[in-house]
Amino acid sequence: MQAAKIVTLIILVIMFVQDIKSRSIAWPLFPALAVLFVIIRFAPRWSFSGMVIEVAGPLICLSFMLTMVSLYISARYRKWIWITDEMLGWADVLFLACLAFYLPLLNYMLFFIASSIVILLSWLVYQLMSPVKSKFIPFAGCQALLLGGLLVISWLSPFDITSDLWFIKLATR
Repeated sequence: MQAAKIVTLIILVIMFVQDIKSRSIAWPLFPALAVLFVIIRFAPRWSFSGMVIEVAGPLICLSFMLTMVSLYISARYRKWIWITDEMLGWADVLFLACLAFYLPLLNYMLFFIASSIVILLSWLVYQLMSPVKSKFIPFAGCQALLLGGLLVISWLSPFDITSDLWFIKLATR
């Protein structure tokens, strides 16, 4: 299990470096990351049907978000625009799909929202300070870096990001 965690962190760092340097991420890293997430999260208590149910929620959420944003942008520009054609790269979508294999729905949504805010604010500050301007944000790479940090914290502390129980406990107080 420790080897899978180390390889996961290495892949996340590689994703970050590739996205920063070349604005692309090698596609074999995505299925490798998804498989590692399945091993780390589901191997201790393997249940195929349980895994499908756990993974379906975030994937449905991702599909819904992409569709809604595409519909909004299409309505705004009065022509059909699929978000992955111009605004969001396939690496971003594939990374978010990989996250579904590790994070339960609530944590998935929280990570997506929080990391998006952190990345956008950081990118704005970087663009203000940088003499070289870019209209592209290395979103998947930055999310990979943030996730790597979150995984290290989760693995070294009692906080388990593969469980939504913290929210249930908070809501029932």
